[in-house]
Formats: sequence, structure tokens, C-alpha cells
Amino acid sequence: MGTGSLRSIQTLITVSIVCGPVSMIIGGVFLSLVAIVCAIVALVKVRRLVAQGGGAVDMALQTMQRQAMVGIGIGVVAFGFNAVSLALVLPAFIEAMQSGDYAALLDGSGAASSASDAGGSTGKGSVWG
Repeated sequence: MGTGSLRSIQTLITVSIVCGPVSMIIGGVFLSLVAIVCAIVALVKVRRLVAQGGGAVDMALQTMQRQAMVGIGIGVVAFGFNAVSLALVLPAFIEAMQSGDYAALLDGSGAASSASDAGGSTGKGSVWG
């Protein structure tokens, strides 16, 4: 058991724990899938090292195993939230693409009407006036 394998496991765990919340900010289903896959790969590597036996490193491996499980949990929760938000937004986005009226995406939240009123536009519905 080398330090290279421990370092790669820790890198995978870090990526999984960071990618989950970042995917919720960006709104990326694929980024949350990256978090889940990295955590699963790290968990498999940790379990393989635990099966080999490590003596004094067992406590570190148990900590890494717990962190990998937390990474899986974070990734699954992020994937769930991202999938729900994608399912809610996708029909409106497809309808806007088919009709060519992209301003309809902003009208639901009132952003287009408040932006055009504040900017003193000529009433064309453009954000830029």
C-alpha cells in the first residue's frame, strides 16, 4: 500500500465532496454525477485497501471510508435536487426554443418586465432597451 494510492483516494474524496454543492450552485446534473462516480471509486479503493490490511493505517482508511460515504450522500442529494429542477425547467425551455420567444422564460419571474421598466426601454421587451 503506497502513499500514491492514499493520495489518489483522498483526491477522489475531495472532488466528490466539492462537486456536489458546486453542482447545486451551477445547476449541473452531470457535475453531481461526477461527484457520485468519484466517491464510489474512492470507496471501492478504500475497501480494497482495508481488505489487504494496513495495521497502523487502518484508522486513516476508516476515516477515508466514512468521507467517501459522505461524498456519495452529498452527490446523491445534489443529483436529486438538480434532476427535479431540470424536470421543472426543461418544458418551458423547450417551448421557448420552439416558439423563438426567449423573453417568455423571463416573464414568469417578472424579471423582463421589471428590467424594461427600470431601463426606460421603448416597450420592445428587450433588456437592453
